[in-house]
Amino acid sequence: MYFVMGIVGIILQGFALQPLVRAVGEKGLLVLSFVTGILYNILYKVSKSKKMVYVSLILSQITGLNSSIVSSVASKTVPANQQGRVQGALCALNSIGYAVGSLSVQFVYQETKDISWLGPSFMFVFTASLYAVGTVLVTLIPAKMPYELVEENEQVVEPTEARQISIEARPLNAT
Repeated sequence: MYFVMGIVGIILQGFALQPLVRAVGEKGLLVLSFVTGILYNILYKVSKSKKMVYVSLILSQITGLNSSIVSSVASKTVPANQQGRVQGALCALNSIGYAVGSLSVQFVYQETKDISWLGPSFMFVFTASLYAVGTVLVTLIPAKMPYELVEENEQVVEPTEARQISIEARPLNAT
């Protein structure tokens, strides 16, 4: 099982990521990765065979692309001298997310395993619902990132420069 996950992960990260970004864009691929998160969790819930579990594992590797895509999208929203801070913050948030996610799924499992109409596999429905919320939030990301916005003179405005310009343009209140 882990062998299959590793091979699929290598293929996706090493060979398929750039063609997928070119085909559907970063935001489109991010939405796709969250949608596959919903799908593979639902498939885990209803799996009755090894084949279905393997299909779910492959889909989970597509979902695994989201951290790479989020890093790429985030790097486009800050100037070059802030890249390290943003990447560090993303790594920290990713680690916190894994910890909180694991604890919350464990809690849901413990609380629902003995309830007949929910059962122990309800944790997959819970996780799928978290991916659904994430999918909605990802769709709210602007289509154009700050480094992709170009002024009329075709020069890219750094976010910090834009803030300085807007501060300088404000009139001072005389009191």
